[in-house]
Amino acid sequence: MSDIWHVVWWTYLARPPHDAQADWAELEEHYRAVPRHAAAFSRALPPRYVPSREAAYRLSADEQTLLPGLLKDLAGDKGDRVAGGHKVLAAAFVATKVHLLFHCPKDDLAQVVGRLKSRLATLLFFSPAREGYDVLWGKGFWSARLLDARLVESTAAFVERQHGA
Repeated sequence: MSDIWHVVWWTYLARPPHDAQADWAELEEHYRAVPRHAAAFSRALPPRYVPSREAAYRLSADEQTLLPGLLKDLAGDKGDRVAGGHKVLAAAFVATKVHLLFHCPKDDLAQVVGRLKSRLATLLFFSPAREGYDVLWGKGFWSARLLDARLVESTAAFVERQHGA
């Protein structure tokens, strides 16, 4: 099985999934019963979240609609020179969160995700949909390397369900 990753990142001022004061309970629930041999996580998820009430940047409905097309262009075979050629299996852009399920060699993951975040922000800044802060994304990302075909399928379904979250 090639390198398939579930990567998440967050908007500016939102908390990452490994912070117990964040609001990632659905992510923790998805991975709660996953056997150790089926996935490798960049950081452990807390068993319980108590979300803070801090104001994070929230993607507008227009931004959430625009971002999937921008991602498709960047990650496609004829896309960005760094982020292109990485097959996207599922993606969801919701108010303060991004979920991405895609193929990427382990050694390239940080560079590719950094490039996607940077290029998506730049493209969005020049779109009419852009409003709000001068910064779009928070620092870093969280990842799960999926090592089991059934987990890849269930995670793709999980990511697709996030559109309605």
